[in-house]
Amino acid sequence: MFNLIVIHEPGPDNWRWARNQLRQLLGAGGKIVASYQSVMLYLVEGDPHQVAEKLRESLRGGGTPIIRV
Repeated sequence: MFNLIVIHEPGPDNWRWARNQLRQLLGAGGKIVASYQSVMLYLVEGDPHQVAEKLRESLRGGGTPIIRV
């Protein structure tokens, strides 16, 4: 089961970069449930809408392979 979808630029390097960014931002509050091509399915603690907004704000304006949360 998942409650947050993250879409990133294709490629294994971008997958690792996106995963590391999300680990830094979510800490222990998020876990990858499944990943395929350019999509990561996460299970996050708390309200996923609030988590998504926090991620969008944190990633805004910076270099990131993440396209959409």
